[in-house]
Amino acid sequence: MGIKYTLLDVACMFMTYAVLGWVWETSYVSFKTGRYTNRGFLRAPIIPIYGFAATTIMIMMSLVEPVLPTKPFLFLVTSVTYIAVVASTWEYVTSFVMEWAFKARWWDYSKKPFNLHGRVALGVSVFWGFGGFALWYFVNAELLNAFRAVPIMILRPMVSVFYFGVFIDATFTLKELINLRAVLIKMHASIGEVIDEIGGRIEELEENIEDWMDEIEERVALGRIIEKGKKYARFYRNYPNATTRKLPLVFNTLREKIKR
Repeated sequence: MGIKYTLLDVACMFMTYAVLGWVWETSYVSFKTGRYTNRGFLRAPIIPIYGFAATTIMIMMSLVEPVLPTKPFLFLVTSVTYIAVVASTWEYVTSFVMEWAFKARWWDYSKKPFNLHGRVALGVSVFWGFGGFALWYFVNAELLNAFRAVPIMILRPMVSVFYFGVFIDATFTLKELINLRAVLIKMHASIGEVIDEIGGRIEELEENIEDWMDEIEERVALGRIIEKGKKYARFYRNYPNATTRKLPLVFNTLREKIKR
């Protein structure tokens, strides 16, 4: 068997990789867009999916390490492929659950080649594979040695404070996402009444959204609903390419109103 991890090891790995994921994602997107963009859902500088994916990779690799090929090339290919599958599974499941729960797809790979339902894509999976391999093969052991060198009386309180903060942050963020979902559904219901009167000209509405929305807003008093939605503008700012299949009109309407 490979390395056996204690619960404290797992807690430290998740903590570290969630923070590193935030640093990577935020730096990459900020550089790409030319402005600072906090890519985390939480207010704290962490992205949990990176923590979950990387920690799962470390645990799974410790289980399969004894049976990996010994020849360097096969060892690399097998490891990278396995890691890519593990990480992409996390990404697919997370995307599916968040879209089901909050009526929005916060990242979409539909335009990337060799994608699966827009939730995962080959290029991203390859990145996960090589990135995860580098962390597992070169970084993780040294990382754990560094944590294990910290006196337990210091390490445990430090980790406890981190997870307490994440719990509080996640609780408020979940509440915000639930409220945003409620806003979208309420907008959908209100706009739906007008669409029924117009005769179901949904495509025309979507193509000329700015022209129609002022009229619709007056007829169904959307102003108050939109103002409430603006409280959750950070989700739109952090994920400007977020999409939704079920509520596209109201989702994009709220996005445009928030930009004003």
